[in-house]
Formats: sequence, structure tokens, C-alpha cells
Amino acid sequence: MLLQSTRVMNDRFSFIFKILIFSAILSYGVKYGGRLLPLEPSTINALLGISVPPAIMGLALWWRKKS
Repeated sequence: MLLQSTRVMNDRFSFIFKILIFSAILSYGVKYGGRLLPLEPSTINALLGISVPPAIMGLALWWRKKS
């Protein structure tokens, strides 16, 4: 029982650690790599920036449910 509990804790820690590392890399990329991609502030760019991430997540969840 103790071994199984330890394994679950390690899995959770591993998952949280991976999310933390991915978030840090993404944040670093946005902060320093954003300057390399000049985007003009426009309505279209704002709409795309707001609507594309949920659409990608929706497609990923749909694909996961489908398979």
C-alpha cells in the first residue's frame, strides 16, 4: 500500500514539474522571442490571439474523445 501511494505521489510530482518547466519555457519564449515576430496591434490579430488557443484545445479534446 505504501509503495502504491509513493508511486502516485511521484506521478503527481512529475506531472506538476513538467507543467512548471513547460510554462517557464513558454514564458521565456514569449518574453524574449516575441520581439523577433513583429505583429501590429489590430483587431484581427487580437481576435486570432483570443480564439485560436481555445479552438486548438477543443480540437485536441474532440480528437481524444473520438479515439
